[in-house]
Amino acid sequence: MSEAVIDTSALIIIVKDSREHAKAVRIMNSLDKWFLPHIVIYELIWFLRSVNVP
Repeated sequence: MSEAVIDTSALIIIVKDSREHAKAVRIMNSLDKWFLPHIVIYELIWFLRSVNVP
């Protein structure tokens, strides 16, 4: 079983048009379990607000 703690930057790469998007999606999809610390969720919300995502 593969597991990982997901950092905010990995989530931002997923939602942002980035050179690393496909690679990040592939790696994250290969994991059986993700761990998202509370701070990562807050940072993702702050990022989305900063780029005007409702």
